[in-house]
Amino acid sequence: MKSAEEIIEKLRSSFYTPSRKDEKLKVVVFCILISTTFWFFSALNKADYTTQIQYPIEFKYDPNLYVAVSELPDKLPIDVTGGGWDLMTRSFGFGMEPISIDLEDPSVLRYHLSSTLRGDLSASMTDINLNFILNDTLFYNIQKRVKRRIPVAFDSISIVLDEGHEITSSINLEPKYIELEGPENLVNAFSNPFIVYPGSNSFDDNVDDQFEIPSLGSSLINADVSEVRAIFEVTEFIDFDEMRSVELVNAEDSTLTIFPSRVRVFYRKDERFIDQVADTVELSLMADFNTLNLLDSTIEIKAGIQMSYIKGLSIETVRVKVNYE
Repeated sequence: MKSAEEIIEKLRSSFYTPSRKDEKLKVVVFCILISTTFWFFSALNKADYTTQIQYPIEFKYDPNLYVAVSELPDKLPIDVTGGGWDLMTRSFGFGMEPISIDLEDPSVLRYHLSSTLRGDLSASMTDINLNFILNDTLFYNIQKRVKRRIPVAFDSISIVLDEGHEITSSINLEPKYIELEGPENLVNAFSNPFIVYPGSNSFDDNVDDQFEIPSLGSSLINADVSEVRAIFEVTEFIDFDEMRSVELVNAEDSTLTIFPSRVRVFYRKDERFIDQVADTVELSLMADFNTLNLLDSTIEIKAGIQMSYIKGLSIETVRVKVNYE
């Protein structure tokens, strides 16, 4: 094997040997590379360099009882002194076993003093010296893992129905409760009850569907169900526009009459009762003589009977006049 002096002499003679310009440039670059390499290895052999490195750490806790809400620190910056080779290997992460930090109840304290790790750090780096720890405190956010059972409600206000349709039953949900599991603060932040939304679809018939529960806002929270079944009736109401008789009641004089005796009414009727034909049984109008306005001899018209399947009743003429002739 040739010595370093022989290699350098050969490079020198090659440089002065007539050649093309680009070949001389390659020789110059190669010389710089060789000299830089010699300098680099020579420098690494020296001792008492001071630098900063990131030492790996890891937190130990029971994941069945606690959950980290934010990313935990996994490096601890330290200032060290040692030989070039030793510091270079540490800078690349070689020869450094992570320091374990055992946390019995991490939800009580949200920090750990770095000074407690000095002994473990010194023991793990026997070939270099620990000068000081740059961060005096390690902060973390680890909370208790909890479960919470919350009643489920359906957002009926957001239900979109086709024109002329209404919900005509209570809304039944299966299941009636949802169980959430995750960090204590995040789980307790959910409202009570837990609201499930119907989405953007409109309904024109009875509903018996599965609806997805809304986003929980964090991958740290789990629910025991992903959908809730909602069951309710949707009924169409048909518009009616017709003339109805008005009955005068509580009048001592049976000869009294009212005008008008028939008025136009508007209402909507449950499609399931369209065949109901008993006029005065499902809807009747009356003028109560006991509410007579003496100034103008008028009485306000009221609904005497209005069955539950009739909605939105309005009367075109709201008052009638009593005739004494």
